[in-house]
Amino acid sequence: MLAARDIAATELARERLVDVLLPYAAQLRIKPPAAVTEPLPLAA
Repeated sequence: MLAARDIAATELARERLVDVLLPYAAQLRIKPPAAVTEPLPLAA
């Protein structure tokens, strides 16, 4: 019984973690870092 409860708690924590991290991932996808959008000139 305790193992099933631990699994349920782990699943709940994982879902909560995804809910927290997904907005950050969406922001990064919408606004990529400047290094990606503006490559540095190789010959300075």
